[in-house]
Amino acid sequence: MPVRSRARVFPWMRAKRAGQDLEALAERFTPVADALRDALTEGPWLLGDRFTVADVLCSGPLGTAFRRGLIDEDGPLRDYLDRAAARPANLRAEAVRAPAVG
Repeated sequence: MPVRSRARVFPWMRAKRAGQDLEALAERFTPVADALRDALTEGPWLLGDRFTVADVLCSGPLGTAFRRGLIDEDGPLRDYLDRAAARPANLRAEAVRAPAVG
């Protein structure tokens, strides 16, 4: 699922930048979002109580979708991203992130 999730977010981002209709792409992402929500019913992370590579692979594209305004909802996905962002490793990475150029 992680690779398919990423594959569905990036065309969505390109279409938004190009000013294209996002409805069809949003509909294609719905089953992915539903699967993520279902997985999060079992614990704070996709595979339960432990943060795994599945969370690394899914939280990145999902976070990008939220930041770009492709997803705007409160609930399990937003809570999941908040937990991922609050992880110590993420906080350290954010602290050393280079400023954007341009």
